[in-house]
Amino acid sequence: MQEKRLYVAILSKLWIITNQLARRNLTPEQMSYLRGVRYNIENMGVGQPKKEWSQNDSKGRTREKLAKEYGVSPKTIQRDAKFAREVDKLPPEEKQDIKSTLSKTAGQPQEIKAQ
Repeated sequence: MQEKRLYVAILSKLWIITNQLARRNLTPEQMSYLRGVRYNIENMGVGQPKKEWSQNDSKGRTREKLAKEYGVSPKTIQRDAKFAREVDKLPPEEKQDIKSTLSKTAGQPQEIKAQ
């Protein structure tokens, strides 16, 4: 029963992340963080009921699947995962500062640099 609850919690978190990534007003940093969190969740393998989890599996590696889904390279997914792990390691007050900074910039026009 405990394993089933963990499975439901994981699926819920994945649904939330996928839904957030579908939004158009995310900053590149927010997208990177959410892709990284998704990769880390899908790659952890803990608490995944073997038969039920396989419905979400596809052939190939997780980073390649996510890279194709989001139109980035597999290396970008790896960097996103590292970024998400580092943000999640921060003390709660620092993590909140970073997340609030990321959310304040959402929807604001990004500066275009002349080349």
